[in-house]
Amino acid sequence: MDTHGAATADHGHAEHGHAVPETGERFEKVELEMFVADDQTAGQAIGKLLAAVFLISFFLMSGVCIWMVRNTTDSHDPQSGVGAADVAHH
Repeated sequence: MDTHGAATADHGHAEHGHAVPETGERFEKVELEMFVADDQTAGQAIGKLLAAVFLISFFLMSGVCIWMVRNTTDSHDPQSGVGAADVAHH
């Protein structure tokens, strides 16, 4: 007996009471197909999420670039702010 109270000589069952397939593999064919389908679904969801994050970032940064180009100032003072008129010289 092992520490869980089950006999270890029984090779037809795994430690958690699940039957080992007759092919000797760890998962049934149906389970593997289910894993592949779930993996493809997760991959598609992750791809859509990454595409959405990219597009949102692209549009936000494009808007910032357009705003910066339209609101430039002729001032040489780096602390005058964007769009601030150069009213007084020091």
